[in-house]
Amino acid sequence: AIYLYLENKNVLKHWIFLLVISFLIMPYIFMMLIPIWLAYLLKIRKLFTLPDKYLMSHIFIASLVIYIVAAASGLFMISDGTGGGGYGFFKANLLTFFDPGVFGEPLWSKILPDIVNGGGDYEGMAFLGLGMIILIPISLYALLRNFNSRKISLHNFYVGPLIFSLVLLFIYAVSNNIYFGEYQVAHIPLPDFISNLASKMRTGGRFVWPIYYGCYVATFAVIFYYFKTSRAIALLVVVLFIQLYD
Repeated sequence: AIYLYLENKNVLKHWIFLLVISFLIMPYIFMMLIPIWLAYLLKIRKLFTLPDKYLMSHIFIASLVIYIVAAASGLFMISDGTGGGGYGFFKANLLTFFDPGVFGEPLWSKILPDIVNGGGDYEGMAFLGLGMIILIPISLYALLRNFNSRKISLHNFYVGPLIFSLVLLFIYAVSNNIYFGEYQVAHIPLPDFISNLASKMRTGGRFVWPIYYGCYVATFAVIFYYFKTSRAIALLVVVLFIQLYD
């Protein structure tokens, strides 16, 4: 989905294929792709100056195909419907990118300690690994140091809608029950209809996964843009060994 977004092409059939495959694999993944797909539509509308009528037809065709696939796969035969509970419990912690611990399993790091967190936060695990945790500050430093002298041509990719969609996914993953480590930062009461809608995907913490991949893609892009290729590769090799050892 991120690849299709960054490609400056108008490819309806590729998105329909991706959405259908993701739906048949796991509805969670399908729902993660919807915001990125809608962000893509906003992008191509601006990039190609497309009329709203064209975008609506795009949405209609994709929705119709997905509905037919959903019916054929037996989704509407579920007698108890798609309701559920657990949203706000099965969530992502604000420190999830740095927490190597998963409930009931050995740590995913030999170096970094476990971060105590709230119950259900294991569903929103997105530990980046020590190598990436080291690489991200390096990329941010390179970006800030060189931003004015050599700007990344972000306007060529129109990443604004993509970033906005990832922010929305992160907010959903964190849920209305916000935890920073083991400390509850806030609990935001939700109206019943919003709570019921959010609970359709009961393990909302998993929606942090696209942000996880976004961190990798953005970091690699900055490293290869601001460093010479030989230096970028050498840096990534070092970080890779750190990541594998950790």
